[in-house]
Formats: sequence, structure tokens, C-alpha cells
Amino acid sequence: NAYIWEPAGSYREHFILDADKTAPEFDQDGQIWFKTVFPNGQEQHLPGTEVLNLMINSTDGLSGKSVLTYARETMGRQLGAHDTQNRLHSQGLNPSAAIYVSGELNREAREKLKESYVAALRGSDNAGGVAIFDNKVSKFETISITPADAQFLETTQATDAEIANFYGMPLHKLNMGKQSYESNTAQQIDYVATTLDPYLVQWEEAARLKWLPLEERGETYLRFIREAL
Repeated sequence: NAYIWEPAGSYREHFILDADKTAPEFDQDGQIWFKTVFPNGQEQHLPGTEVLNLMINSTDGLSGKSVLTYARETMGRQLGAHDTQNRLHSQGLNPSAAIYVSGELNREAREKLKESYVAALRGSDNAGGVAIFDNKVSKFETISITPADAQFLETTQATDAEIANFYGMPLHKLNMGKQSYESNTAQQIDYVATTLDPYLVQWEEAARLKWLPLEERGETYLRFIREAL
């Protein structure tokens, strides 16, 4: 979020408000105000007509969200996948297993059985080994990972590409992906059109409504110089 204040007066001046200390509020009549705290500690409510609010990733039209907040759910799934991946590698990529026994076992007996019979399946040194069981074990069943799950875990390693997707940024800006001049030029045009323009156009229109008097709007407009990129 960015808040730019243009106080009412005979001459124009703009002030950037502290985004961490500014927030929109509504009064009883439904009019929007911006509550802010100035550097001297003074708290004030500014009318919505004087404040230009620039935001990204907004879901309510009143305030924006950071890229990390917006992508938190996706990143949470990725962190969970990394945890699963680490546990798999710590076991030498061996499959899990289930052991069925004849009779009922208490907790202590189950732990002892697990320690006695499953040790052969743990650790990369025992990968591909053979586990031997006596007649106490009625059934031994491995639980293997599916190819789809294995592919999903592999894709979680592409963190740089995923973060670039959060920002809508071409991979060549991170020295990844295609590096040919023609390809990068095409991606740059697409970056401006599909990532930047949705924000730039909104900000241009908002500034026109906030900063230009009504009599000037017919022949005057504000525009970012995209060629400067």
C-alpha cells in the first residue's frame, strides 16, 4: 500500500504517508477517510478525496496485500512438501511399511517389534536389503510413493521459478530460462502488458481523478513512460 496526500489549499503539494500507520475507515454516512499518524505523533483523519491510495493484490478494493501474504497458502503447501521430502531423504528414500501380527500388542510391545524388525529398512546403508521375520509376523506390506507424488516433490525444488511467478516476472531477469535476445524481448513486452499495465493503468486513472480538476480532465491525463524500462 502507498498513500499520497494532497492537502486542500491554494497551491498543490504532495506528501507520502507512512503506509504502516495509515488505514482506510468509513464514517456513519459511508464516506471513506484515511486515519494516519504523522511523524510528530499527531493522529488525524484525512478525507478520502485528498488521499490517493495505490495498492497491489487487493481483494476488497480498500487495501492491498504483500506478495508474500498473497502467496502464503501456496508457500505453506511448499513448506509442507519440503518437510515430507526431507523425511524421505533421511530414510534413504526407502518406502514406509506396515506389519501385521497375530494377537494384540500393547504400546511397549509395538515399539519393541518396530525396533526389532523395521531396523533393516532404515538408513541408506540398508537400501535394497532384505528384511527377515519369524512366525510372529503374519503380514508385511510396503507403502510405496506414487510417481505423481514423486514428481510433485521434485517440482518443489524450483523455488526461484515459483517466486518469480508470484511477482509475474520473466525467468530471464533471474538469469534463468531462455537467454536469447529475441525471446527476452518478447518476454519483456509481455511483462509490461500483463504484469505492470494492470497496475499502471489503474494508478493513472486514479491520479487523474484525484489530482486533476474537473475542468482539466477532458484534455489532460497522467501517464507512466513505459519506454523508460
